Parts: sequence; structure tokens; C-alpha cells
Amino acid sequence: MFCSKFIKYLKLGSIFSSLLLLSGCFNKSSDIKVNRDQARVAYDDAAAKYAHELKLISKLKVLNSASNSDTESNRQLRDKLSQDLQHEILLKHEEYNRDIERQWIKFNNNKYENYPYMHYREHLDQQIQDLEKIGTAVYWKHEGLGRSIQDLISDLNDLRRYVILHKEYNLERRLLEKKAMLKEAQE
Repeated sequence: MFCSKFIKYLKLGSIFSSLLLLSGCFNKSSDIKVNRDQARVAYDDAAAKYAHELKLISKLKVLNSASNSDTESNRQLRDKLSQDLQHEILLKHEEYNRDIERQWIKFNNNKYENYPYMHYREHLDQQIQDLEKIGTAVYWKHEGLGRSIQDLISDLNDLRRYVILHKEYNLERRLLEKKAMLKEAQE
């Protein structure tokens, strides 16, 4: 009698443990879906955030790679696209500063308040880093969403290259270095 009850409980225990193991296996497949969904959201967010700048950069790349790129009309168009890109960077910086001003509680200091190109580069670096990190969670790296993320990272790196090579960025970087040296000398 005691043995039959013991065997019955043992069977029930093994059934429950099997169910727990199986439920754990099914949850793993949903984790992959969450990572893919997170990657899709991150991709869509970054693509929307930098859509205008990426369009301008792609036009600049086409103009620079054109065989007859040294004509007067191409130079004027290149200057206009470059100026539009500069305006976009300044507008994004102004929006960020306005958002910081509107916060009741300041969670972070705005160390680049007067340095739009340095600020833009910092945000761009963070966006690229986030996309690279979330891109590793995507199973297919060279097809579909994984390929789209890699292409977006490449385009954002082109935009970053443009910002870093801009004369205003270099001026801001030198000013910040000089400011840091003066502060260090005072201490």
C-alpha cells in the first residue's frame, strides 16, 4: 500500500518536472523573438532619427564619386547639401538643449551645451554602439534585419566621418581640450 502511493507520487513528480523542463524549452524560443523585436525597434528608431541626414550624406557620396564632380554646378550642389547637413546637426542640438531646459529634474549635465558637433558625434557614437550591440542578438547577420542593421551602421559611420572631418568639429574639440587644460592648470 505504502509502495503504491510512493510510486504514484513519484510518477506525478516526474510528470511535473517534465512539464517544467518543457516549458523552459519553449520559453527559449520566445527569447529569440524578443531579441529580434528589440533589434527591429532599435533599427526603426535609428533609421527614423537620422533619416534626413542619411539622405543628405548619400547624395553627397554620389556627388563625390561622380566622374565629373569638379563642375561648378556640382560644387554648388555639394555646398548646398553640406550646408543643409550642418543645419540639421544644429537643429538637433538645439532640440536637445531645449529638452534639457524643460526637465524639472536634471538627470544629466549638458557638458556639450555650446558644442553642437561634439554633442552630435557623442549621440551618433552611442547610437552606433547600441546598434552593434543589438545586432549581435540577431541570428542572421547578413540577411534581412541583420543586413539592414549592418547597412545602417555603415551609413551612420559615414555620417560620423563627415562630422569628425568638419572644421567646426575640430575647432570645438580644440576648445574643449584647451578648456580642460586650463581647468587642470588651475587645480
